[in-house]
Formats: sequence, C-alpha cells, structure tokens
Amino acid sequence: MVTGQRGLPIRHVAYCDQIDEADGRPGYYVMGLRAHCFEDLCGSTLMGWFAVEKVTGNVFEVDDVAEWTLGQRVGANP
Repeated sequence: MVTGQRGLPIRHVAYCDQIDEADGRPGYYVMGLRAHCFEDLCGSTLMGWFAVEKVTGNVFEVDDVAEWTLGQRVGANP
C-alpha cells in the first residue's frame, strides 16, 4: 500500500524494522520500512515509520516516533 501510494514497486522495500509490541503503540504493529541500497555507500534507506491497526488493518504514518503519534492514514484522501 505504501509503495503503491508513492509510485514505487513493491520490490523497492528491502525489509522492515519491527518494533516490539511492548515498546510500540498498543493495538498497532509499528514498523519502519527500509529500501534497498544499490550504492557502495548508503546513508539512511528509511522510507518512513508506519503503524498498522490490528483490528482494521488500516495503515497510518507515524508522525512522532518518540511518542508513536499517528499521522495521516495511508491511502486516505487528503
């Protein structure tokens, strides 16, 4: 969903940084999406932090990683 909204192929995502449930936001799976690095030396490959609501499956951008504050729902109309 995230890659589709940003016009990227799914293969652009290399892996996720999964946050333990006890350290994340209750009721959500929280993760950082990382892209592939095709250079000899890479900086950050972080595509962003996202939270998936366990009950609905809705995906939200995480605005504040320290507080796990949710931002806009991914795929929602602005």
